[in-house]
Amino acid sequence: MLINQKIEIVIGTKAQLVKMAPIMLTLDKMNIRYLFTLTGQHENTIDQLVSSFGLKKPDNQLIPNRETDNPIKLFKWFYLILKTILLTKNKNNVHIVLVHGDTLSTLIGAIYAKKIGAKLGHVEAGLRSFNLTNPFPEEIIRILVSRLTDYHYAPGNWAVSNLIKYKTEKINTVLNSIIDSINIATKSNSPSSDQKKKYGVASIHRFENLNKRKRLCFIIDSIIKHSRDIEIIFVLHPVTKEKLIKTKLFRKLQEAPGISLIDRMSYIEFSKLLVNARFLITDGGSNQEEAFYMGLPCLLMRAATERTEGIDNGVVLSEFNQNKVDQFLQHYKSRTWKLKPIPEISPSDIICNHLSTKIQMTKK
Repeated sequence: MLINQKIEIVIGTKAQLVKMAPIMLTLDKMNIRYLFTLTGQHENTIDQLVSSFGLKKPDNQLIPNRETDNPIKLFKWFYLILKTILLTKNKNNVHIVLVHGDTLSTLIGAIYAKKIGAKLGHVEAGLRSFNLTNPFPEEIIRILVSRLTDYHYAPGNWAVSNLIKYKTEKINTVLNSIIDSINIATKSNSPSSDQKKKYGVASIHRFENLNKRKRLCFIIDSIIKHSRDIEIIFVLHPVTKEKLIKTKLFRKLQEAPGISLIDRMSYIEFSKLLVNARFLITDGGSNQEEAFYMGLPCLLMRAATERTEGIDNGVVLSEFNQNKVDQFLQHYKSRTWKLKPIPEISPSDIICNHLSTKIQMTKK
């Protein structure tokens, strides 16, 4: 028995594909066919991820040759995608469109679902900061997508509670699907020769940090200051490297003896780097989740976070407070991280089992 192609998965960014990959692999195991559509938002990083996870190649790409690594490119891409969607018809008999998260690609997928008359499933639904400008535009996108969603796949009770006012289905996945991705990545990791090497990892890439010089200087100075005590491996996203060079902060990092600069790597390799690290400094919500599920102390360089994973349980929200930063980095070794046990649950299984009840099975 096979299931007709009635699900379409719309993905735009690297982070989305990382979290959706285990769902796609589970659909494959269940012999549930699906269309895999890329919006083209992060094209340069997608091919490597598809290969790393062993996924099928995308069936469609709405806008090719677009790497939206700054706000101007992003909104130009958004305009072109909207024009494309307005001309789209449901030629593939798609019944459910599945989107993830809170990027412009998420909103694109939601609009697309309504345009073709399909049901919308939203993975990682229900996250809220309750501040429309922080993070921007993610919080606005979450609210808009929630209003269009038919199936909310919410990672935990808190996320579900934020969706009470919506009279649609809410499926509690208990955890974020990234835990399935981590399990896949860490199982594929071979033993590292650097397991005894002491180092921390830094990964900074959010626009609100890169585009505010005072905030960016605070982050870089904090990392350099504490690299005197332990090596810090700084993973350079292309947009981060470009901004650091323009602001002349790149040279400061190069000249700091305790900093090792490396280019952005594959998800599998990055997971391997985190497994052997002593701590993570990041501004990424997905990185926050990864660190929590790995039991890795994490300093989150943000003023606020809409994600509950690890807060007061291994993750420290810096709020750009120097005392908080210093305390974390000076005492991470002696700190007792009383992490709550993580349930042995597969969010991907929960999502795919629900999807299977929403589509009709027919013989090929």
